[in-house]
Amino acid sequence: MDYTFTNNHELFGTVFALAWPTILEQLMQTAVQYIDTAMVGSLGTEAMTAVSIVGQLLFVFSLALFGGLSGPGIYTAQFYGQGNTEGVRASTRMKAIIALVCTSCGIAVLLCFETFLINLYLHGESAEIDPALTLSYAKDYMRIMLLGLPAMAVTQIYASSLRETGDSVKPMAAGIVSVVADVVFNYLLIYGSLGFPRLGVRGAATATVIARYLEMVTLI
Repeated sequence: MDYTFTNNHELFGTVFALAWPTILEQLMQTAVQYIDTAMVGSLGTEAMTAVSIVGQLLFVFSLALFGGLSGPGIYTAQFYGQGNTEGVRASTRMKAIIALVCTSCGIAVLLCFETFLINLYLHGESAEIDPALTLSYAKDYMRIMLLGLPAMAVTQIYASSLRETGDSVKPMAAGIVSVVADVVFNYLLIYGSLGFPRLGVRGAATATVIARYLEMVTLI
């Protein structure tokens, strides 16, 4: 794609064309977590609190992953602009290595210190909430959600590389698939609708993991 501009209007138009799908994609990524929290609300305060706490912990992981992939991403854009295909491949391989390290460390930390990390949030919660039940819900939710972290990492590798080479529409489309799948499977698995098992909090996590892998497959 040729990005040679004769005036600022062309530049702003191109930037807007790249930016709006990215903005929408990020909104949908955030929406997935809020959908889980909202749809488990009917299960009780403990369930909703547990999902919210785990969501905050996983948000820290997503920030670390985003930061790790942003560095090589600068080179991806530069290599692409130069027409250096091998350079793009090399920076993408670096992204894969960083994503592997981030995901492995994230899963290890969240598994080994899950009780400690969840309790950090529980200490500030209302006395009306049952801490033991909330902790149990949070552990169930987190352990299933960890299965989706590899899919999240692969998705971010592909999505960031596409954006850096001028295509922000495909990541947005994959994000739409993810949100729709999350809503549908949440409805089926949280409440046991249409003959599906009623899994409650575990159903919300399972739905999100399914949505993450569908997003990854769509993007690839």
